[in-house]
Amino acid sequence: MKEINVELDSLAVAKAYLRVGSKREAREMLVRAEEVNDPESYEELMRLYGEAGGKSEDVYRIWILYKKTREQDNDGFLALIGSLLNLDDAKGAEEMYYNEYECSDLEFDVRIPIMLVSGFRKKDMIQQADILMKKTVRNIRLDDDKPITSLLQEWGKLETQVNPSELRDHIKNLQDSIKFTKALEASSWLCDQKAINLNPEDYADRLDLTEKVLGLKEADKFFDTSIPDTMKGYSVYTTLLKMYTRSHQDVGKAETIFEKMEELGFLTKLSPFKSMISICSVLGKRVEIKNLLRKMKEKNIELDSVTMNNVLRVRNKTGEMGNEEYVSVVKSLLKLGDVQGAQKMYGEWEQSSGGAEFEAKTPGLVNYHHSEEGGETIGEKIKMFMESMVGVVVLICSVIGLFMILHAAAADPHLAVSVVLLCLCASAFPYLLLFLLFSSSQFPHH
Repeated sequence: MKEINVELDSLAVAKAYLRVGSKREAREMLVRAEEVNDPESYEELMRLYGEAGGKSEDVYRIWILYKKTREQDNDGFLALIGSLLNLDDAKGAEEMYYNEYECSDLEFDVRIPIMLVSGFRKKDMIQQADILMKKTVRNIRLDDDKPITSLLQEWGKLETQVNPSELRDHIKNLQDSIKFTKALEASSWLCDQKAINLNPEDYADRLDLTEKVLGLKEADKFFDTSIPDTMKGYSVYTTLLKMYTRSHQDVGKAETIFEKMEELGFLTKLSPFKSMISICSVLGKRVEIKNLLRKMKEKNIELDSVTMNNVLRVRNKTGEMGNEEYVSVVKSLLKLGDVQGAQKMYGEWEQSSGGAEFEAKTPGLVNYHHSEEGGETIGEKIKMFMESMVGVVVLICSVIGLFMILHAAAADPHLAVSVVLLCLCASAFPYLLLFLLFSSSQFPHH
């Protein structure tokens, strides 16, 4: 009990000396506190030795005792690396980080590399700071609980050495990993930096993430109040439109955004039409879809398979699909490479036709494209059967031919030569028939 009191008194006196700037006297008190050998004091001893100046050997000595008497934790590494940096031993702090902290099984704590990066920067160790910062930014996805604002602030201090496009890549990686909250934090920090040249895509990413994390209302507020007019380009308006068409909450707002995009000349690509057709198909707005398709035709914008299926869903429900339209749709889907979609549409066509006459070349066209995709068509099944039968036919012909040759040779040797030639022709006939049959059915007729 007396030893503990001595230790506590020594630590308290050491802190008092440090407050008044008496570092030598503080170190003497720390040596006395160290003699008590209390494992609970080692973490604080490392910190105080770092503040008291002197040699880094004092910190290493306490670190060895710390590891022998208790399990390592992130706070211990913070005390170790922070104290070494305070003693201008950046090289030693770097070795402890890479050789011990990275090899530990501790949960990644972003505070530790940030501390080291800051120490590197103060010592003008720009290359080491740059390498560690990039590595740390890649690791932030492993830390789900702690905010990354402090890390991003360190990133900003290194902005002359680090390309901002790398941060954009990391934001994208976080989005792909469904780490939307951290991606929004990073995106928000990026958009708030005045020294970085931003583009409309930066604001579009933040708008999309705001809607995913905070909801449509906050995203709409961000669009109205925080995005400069000069940055409200195609990507921003396309993102805003997708938000409203995806939520199905306000079709009128979506239509207003679409009209604004038309006014700004942004209706040059499929995306805005795709968004509008998607929500109109869900709500069964066939007149609106018809108008959208007309505008697309005027602008020479082609449908993709997803948008085409949305259109067909509405038309099929209302009974507007005729034979000619089905043929056109099947061909369009094949042109887009959507063979499965074309087969599905052809199947619906057959079911809804009531036995009507189809355009003869369309089934063959689907069959041909399906075989190109690696599927097994009906023709291929017949071909396999025929190929298996060829061997049987040739064997029968050979037996019959041999019998005829032997019989002819016994009657007239000259006649035997003619019989041999006839048998060879008969044996080749199945192969010739197979070739003619499937070479004509291998490609569609136009």
